[in-house]
Amino acid sequence: MNAVALNEVLRHPGIWRRASSALPTLRAQPTGCAALDAMLPGGGWPLGALSEILVTRDGLGELSLVMPALAELTQRRRRVAFVAPPYIPY
Repeated sequence: MNAVALNEVLRHPGIWRRASSALPTLRAQPTGCAALDAMLPGGGWPLGALSEILVTRDGLGELSLVMPALAELTQRRRRVAFVAPPYIPY
């Protein structure tokens, strides 16, 4: 992808970058952690979007970040999907 095409993608209102001061208006699912919600655009995990959690080492509790939101969604009979998890989630 060339730089012009990349800049066009990054200007899309649905793309948020942490370094950006402008926060888009997003529908979000609360994470279950008020401190984390305060740092995320929209106040939680964005609905209808992909969220990727990047960690330096696997197995340090990264799944605990999403479990409260997943529990809420599944209790409301909403679908959730793990795309290519490094291990089978239990």
